Amino acid sequence: MGDVAVRVLVVVVLAAAVAGLTFAANRFSQPQHDPISFGDVPVPPGVVLFSSTGCSRCKIVAADLRKLSVPLREFTYELESATLEELGVDAVPLTLLVAEDRRVLWQRAGKLSAKSLKELAQMARIHGLTRPNDA
Repeated sequence: MGDVAVRVLVVVVLAAAVAGLTFAANRFSQPQHDPISFGDVPVPPGVVLFSSTGCSRCKIVAADLRKLSVPLREFTYELESATLEELGVDAVPLTLLVAEDRRVLWQRAGKLSAKSLKELAQMARIHGLTRPNDA
């Protein structure tokens, strides 16, 4: 192979490596959202889900959360946009675990992995937030 061919091959291999690393980083990273503070917004203890009716990931997360033994309150953008805006929710789905004293104990943006769901259920049990008939 000529010198030019070797250089082209090196550039192609490096570009493929960068593309692969970028894909992997985006695929496995957890979306982030600024911490939520409720202020005067009434929020019950348990799981709080911020969603949108047209969001397919929100539907998946809601279905997964309904399987847990934890009270669930869903705020839907189309029905409660003022609440989402007041709280600074700018991306859905956003899942929180809220304590009796309204502290946010756990927060995740995006679709929840099996590991995250298990962590959420365990945290809810530790803080006594499971439904009485399921505890």
